[in-house]
Amino acid sequence: MNKWILITLCLTCFIYARNPFCNPSDIDDQRDGRCYTTVRIGNQIWMSENLTYRENLPGKVWLVEDVPNYWKIGVYYTWSAAMKACPEDWHLPSVEEWEELFRYAGGTDKNGFTRYEVAIKNLKSIGDWGSPKNKGNGTNKYGFNAWPMGMVYKDGTYMNVGGSTHFWTTKPGTIANFPMASEYGGFNYYSTENGYSVRCIKD
Repeated sequence: MNKWILITLCLTCFIYARNPFCNPSDIDDQRDGRCYTTVRIGNQIWMSENLTYRENLPGKVWLVEDVPNYWKIGVYYTWSAAMKACPEDWHLPSVEEWEELFRYAGGTDKNGFTRYEVAIKNLKSIGDWGSPKNKGNGTNKYGFNAWPMGMVYKDGTYMNVGGSTHFWTTKPGTIANFPMASEYGGFNYYSTENGYSVRCIKD
């Protein structure tokens, strides 16, 4: 075999080689070398941690205030940044995909309505929620591990870190809402210029 072809093949394998620190079920984000754990919930496969990708995105991305290890808990995205942030073969979830998750995790009541309170409780992390300490903790029953990131307003003001978390959907201004009081969870509507977390779902 021509040595230049061999060198090209070797370089290609090196560039696209899987990160050895990623488990087989992890997302291997070739853009920045991050590994993300995943979880199957019903018929969907979700990230089980928040996205941290920050490069070459429209809109704006914020780090968590006073938390240097942002890659462990995620960053905040405006809606336009969130729409472009997920890695290849993954995408920002629609309202309908979030609703499917909520229905699976919480079930429905006798009238057929989604039990958001049960779903939010089952999808939250088991620690760090609220004041007094851990007042709003979840069970993490399905391994989704929603941690209370809070949010950031478009002027850069951080809000409710440790007391809530919110995830973008593909519908402009619509977020999947995880408040400390789980009974108020579901969906809410805010400015597309605010910063919220991102969880990607597999195509």
